[in-house]
Amino acid sequence: FVLHYQPKWDTRTGKITGVEALLRWQHPERGLIGPDAFLGALEECGLMLPVGKWVLDTACAQAQAWHRQGIPPIQMSVNLSAREFQDARLAGDVGALLEELYLDPEPLDLEVTETMLMADADGALAVMKELRQMGVGLSIDDFGMALARDEDFAAAYYGRAMAWYQQGDYQRAAIDVVLVQGVVRRAGGRVPRR
Repeated sequence: FVLHYQPKWDTRTGKITGVEALLRWQHPERGLIGPDAFLGALEECGLMLPVGKWVLDTACAQAQAWHRQGIPPIQMSVNLSAREFQDARLAGDVGALLEELYLDPEPLDLEVTETMLMADADGALAVMKELRQMGVGLSIDDFGMALARDEDFAAAYYGRAMAWYQQGDYQRAAIDVVLVQGVVRRAGGRVPRR
């Protein structure tokens, strides 16, 4: 496995404000393979936790290396799997890693999906609170995906989700494109295509 770091840009200034650590498999014959092709197998084999830990360790070590090279701290976003987020050791492991590498927790941003959070809302709130108390950033990825894909489900889900999000301790929500398309479609507009 290898990590690639996708830059995040501030569109107003044109400056890089952070990176997202992306897991890839460097296959000897097929080349670079995206996670959709292997994450299911990692889950089935029970390897998601050790691989996820490797991703977090490697991303934080890279952030430390950049800092030692004189690069100012930037946000390092790392996606968590549902299995990682539900692991009771998550906050302790993150805290130990930051302490070991002498890293400030603020630039670390852990990304979790909306679906993952809603599976166990009370448990998710407790984990989020613990990580935020450490100073680690949290982002919700694919926000609105569940709402946008099924209009009947959306009606029942919307009130519960909005109440839950008001309690959540997160900094950013990446809105899923399907939600935006659904809103535009329901409003009678057209979704621009590229």
